[in-house]
Amino acid sequence: MSVETNFTGVILAGGKSTRFGTDKAFIPIGDKYLIELILSQLQSKFKNIIISSNKPEMFKQLEVPVIKDVFQNFGPLGGIHSALVHSPTEFCFITACDMPFINFDMVEYLLNYYPKKEVLVPFAEGRIQPLFAVYRKSLIPKIEEVLAGKYESKYLALHNFIKLVESEVVDVAKEKFYTPLTFYNINTIEDFEKVQNLLKEFYKSNF
Repeated sequence: MSVETNFTGVILAGGKSTRFGTDKAFIPIGDKYLIELILSQLQSKFKNIIISSNKPEMFKQLEVPVIKDVFQNFGPLGGIHSALVHSPTEFCFITACDMPFINFDMVEYLLNYYPKKEVLVPFAEGRIQPLFAVYRKSLIPKIEEVLAGKYESKYLALHNFIKLVESEVVDVAKEKFYTPLTFYNINTIEDFEKVQNLLKEFYKSNF
């Protein structure tokens, strides 16, 4: 049995995209949307995939489960909570729809690291990367306590939340497969324009 059978791939697509102006999941790359390309990448690795979004009607053509937040308006932590609740596996590999350069050598590294704690999160570029990380189902009660206000509101932010639970941080920048593009985040039109040609090259086999 491959290690992937214990993991569900999750794409967070619930952001409001206020700085970008339109929904980032539907940025056109060639003749496909960004969400389609990310999904096709994950389908090569994960049997189980979930899209986390509060607008499931927008993704119905993708024919994968789209999960709305159980607790609304809590950002990525709310999306991760609902993904864990609905996941058929013990672990979820979480990524975001605006982080398009999926480094599968790094994904493989994280999956085979096989987290013994509740969160396995990479560290690079001087910071942790909680939107390219592994989360365990056992987190559900703690997340619900945070969402219910039993802890300071600062713990709603993922970089603080992982300090509240049993987490393991791994320095991936020293690994030979590391590339800063893995964590490149598209927040604005300018961010997209900087990497538009790189994206077409990265996903050329999908066109």
